[in-house]
Amino acid sequence: MNLLSPDQTWMLAYGAACAVAGWAGAGIAFVARRWWVGSEKQEKVNYLTAVAEFGANLRRNGMTIEDVNDLERMMRDPSIRSSDRVRTLIMAPAIETASPIEGTTNYEMKRNAAAAYDRAKGALASELARLVALMSQNEAMAIQAAQASWEKYRDNLVELARLEYEGGSHAGLAAVLVAIAETERRASEVQAQAKERESR
Repeated sequence: MNLLSPDQTWMLAYGAACAVAGWAGAGIAFVARRWWVGSEKQEKVNYLTAVAEFGANLRRNGMTIEDVNDLERMMRDPSIRSSDRVRTLIMAPAIETASPIEGTTNYEMKRNAAAAYDRAKGALASELARLVALMSQNEAMAIQAAQASWEKYRDNLVELARLEYEGGSHAGLAAVLVAIAETERRASEVQAQAKERESR
């Protein structure tokens, strides 16, 4: 005795095949979506989440929404965002769980930024000394002249950042963050020159 007619058997087999194809298609779509989204977008989501959490902490410490918006805009600037030291300085308090969170008032951020800037200047001075030690006297004089010109350039970048936020509570902070990022960039450049000379 046959329980299913040939049409019913065919419909059942067709349904099972569609279910397997649907499951396989969903799996392929999932893998393709993960590949398409990639880690870059996840990093951006993590960054924006940290910025949002940090903004909430700043507001709890008395900063206005305009101050927070200025800080967020500052952190989107590629020249500032490229600095690991700046990201650590600004974003680290957003990750901490202790309450109250340290470093979330404007004064604390400026104080921490000034200390980070001092460290960046020290690193640059160290790399310059290393490079000058590898140079002839004429080359050393030329690099010192180039460094003096770079310092004027950096000061102009700092002033530009300060003017962009002039009148706001983050003008000083923006200036220091740009100074840190540019000083780190210059230190990396000088370090690369020293490494190249050492490899000769």
